Amino acid sequence: MNVLRSSFSLYSIVLAAFCLQLARTAIEDSVDKSQDVPGHLEPLASKNVKHSLEIIQNYPDPKTFFKTYVVKSKPVLIQNAAKLSSAFEKWTDEYFLSRPESSEEKIQAEQGKKEERTKPDKETSFGDFVKRLQRKGYLYGQLCACVYEVPIDFPAAGILVWM
Repeated sequence: MNVLRSSFSLYSIVLAAFCLQLARTAIEDSVDKSQDVPGHLEPLASKNVKHSLEIIQNYPDPKTFFKTYVVKSKPVLIQNAAKLSSAFEKWTDEYFLSRPESSEEKIQAEQGKKEERTKPDKETSFGDFVKRLQRKGYLYGQLCACVYEVPIDFPAAGILVWM
């Protein structure tokens, strides 16, 4: 009987120690450890690593561009790049309307704004689309094939570059 009583007492002590340890762990887990988590309770992305962005004024030659930016996955901003393209000056409403494709090429155009989408798409010639761009309640559509006749001025155009 004494052996049974001492085994029961030992069991009670072990059980009590286990419960105390469990309670201590629960208390420690409830303590705010937000300071241990970078960026917790701070503005979104405030702890992101800041990267510099190189800004250049002209297109580099294809080999330099590929080695310096593409291979290294290094971002670069070519300032006023659109203005460096011949399309910047060439692509006017008059230019598009002068192309024979403008009356031949058919496109699907949305009538009105997306927010006010009540009418179905309309098939129209690219020329009619261009003429309606300046009117109120204009159409939205994709570009016709004629716009692809202007070559890409970017020197890296000869290299397969995904953008």
